Amino acid sequence: MLKKSFWIFGLALTIVALILSSCQPATQTPSGGTTVVATATGQTGQTTPSGTSTATSTTPTGPVMVQNAFGKMVEKPQYGGKITIVSTTNVLTSVWDPVVSTKSVGTAIMVYGRLTMGDWAKGPQGTNEYPFDTSYVPDKYLMGYIAERWERPDTITCIWYLRQGIHWQNKAPVNGREITSQDVYDSFARAASDYRNVFYVGPTVAEADRLKWTIVDKYTIKATSPLPDQRMVHGEGNWNYIWPKEVVTQYGNLDNWKNAVGMGPWMPVDCVPDSSILFKRNPDFYMHDPQFPENQLPYADNLEYLIIPDESTRLSALRTGKVDILGGTVKCYV
Repeated sequence: MLKKSFWIFGLALTIVALILSSCQPATQTPSGGTTVVATATGQTGQTTPSGTSTATSTTPTGPVMVQNAFGKMVEKPQYGGKITIVSTTNVLTSVWDPVVSTKSVGTAIMVYGRLTMGDWAKGPQGTNEYPFDTSYVPDKYLMGYIAERWERPDTITCIWYLRQGIHWQNKAPVNGREITSQDVYDSFARAASDYRNVFYVGPTVAEADRLKWTIVDKYTIKATSPLPDQRMVHGEGNWNYIWPKEVVTQYGNLDNWKNAVGMGPWMPVDCVPDSSILFKRNPDFYMHDPQFPENQLPYADNLEYLIIPDESTRLSALRTGKVDILGGTVKCYV
């Protein structure tokens, strides 16, 4: 179980990093950075019979390098294209409800959001303060996702302050409404009542022994633990997704991919059982690239999961450039 958690966390960070630094064929040019063209080729100036010289023509080739917000020279990000991830398991196409904690993570991380996430800007492609190579991330290397910030006034309390102006994806039945503290409350209440979730609390547990959520105002919610807990931020922030109650009320659950509505960077448009999943870019996703803060994420137009159980076929797909991320094999293949 622990090994699976490490793989899931590593894949999630790899996906985030690729989303942030996607360099697919451009359909829109993002701004920012000092531009340097790596190489240039073309005809040199020539002298005509009359003695005049023709103009030199150069055509840039190779990657365009720009300086990011961390002062590093990196390849200039471009909008468009598709990211393809290969997986070994058909669980991706069969488990869509984010209340199923570990099995749904492959799709939940694309569609839904959590209170926090790893601060990618502090990772290897940012300031390199933390490697993000385990499932546990210390609080100082987390950043707000749906939450903007949090406070720990004592060892049993965590107060979450939500970002204002974050909206659900523009899809029925929520139709792009703003996310509020009520959504967080409802999501954790459902999680606590479902045995498939890590926050599940059995019916025999006394009220005084349960994690308690209290709505303070529209954008503030307080969590109170029955016992001192130094990992409240990590647990509450990273191990449960937030979803709109209206969808659960209308359909009974979130098992059908067609009913998936979150606030994340991707929206599912097709799912072929045991074969593939296709997502499209959420045009209303609020996050921006920490390397180029003026650039809205994600860069790619689409993201695709391909289910390929056979290892040799997966490796062949990676070597031939048919996939971008290889999951389910040893780390050196990635």
